[in-house]
Amino acid sequence: MTLTTRRRRPLNRGIPHLRDTRLVVVATEGERTEKYYFSIFERRSSRVQVRVLETRQGESAPRHVLARLRRYAREYELGSDDVLCLVIDEDRWPGDQLGEVAAQALQRGYELAVSCPCFEVWLYLHHADPTPSMATMNSRQVQDELRRVLGGQDGAHVQLEEFERRVSDAVRRARDLDRHPTERWPRRPGTRVYRVIDRIEEILRGS
Repeated sequence: MTLTTRRRRPLNRGIPHLRDTRLVVVATEGERTEKYYFSIFERRSSRVQVRVLETRQGESAPRHVLARLRRYAREYELGSDDVLCLVIDEDRWPGDQLGEVAAQALQRGYELAVSCPCFEVWLYLHHADPTPSMATMNSRQVQDELRRVLGGQDGAHVQLEEFERRVSDAVRRARDLDRHPTERWPRRPGTRVYRVIDRIEEILRGS
């Protein structure tokens, strides 16, 4: 698709927006939980709109998530101030595959937000500090820990208000955990989703 055939900038015209409203496009590995979570920001301000490109038909490998984001960038007229983000998990993928995708994402200027071992670490940090045992947990075990702090529910069934009012706590905990910020992804347990939130907050502040 050439520049002249790109579709118009994909703002949701049903939501109040400004001439300089910026898009934050988030391509995710998950099919449901991440999309549900990021809907927190859908109507938060007319300055920013968040688009989530969730996984469909099981195409959750990092290379598929990256390809989805690249197709979107080619298909639509995005502005230079729009933010493109790659939100993926570390747990299931070989290091060389994840490393190749990370390198391509950073080369293209995408915000890379890897969670170790999985996105549920980010959700967990809204509610509690990580336990020492989480350093060796796999994704299923982290999901069990999340259900424990949520009283038996998983992250896709909790009222969004329960996350929204604790976003700043999650950002603080995730940043504290990220003791090697120059590495391409954090060590376990950890998550760089806080960097996506930082970008959203910068837009909201008019930075």
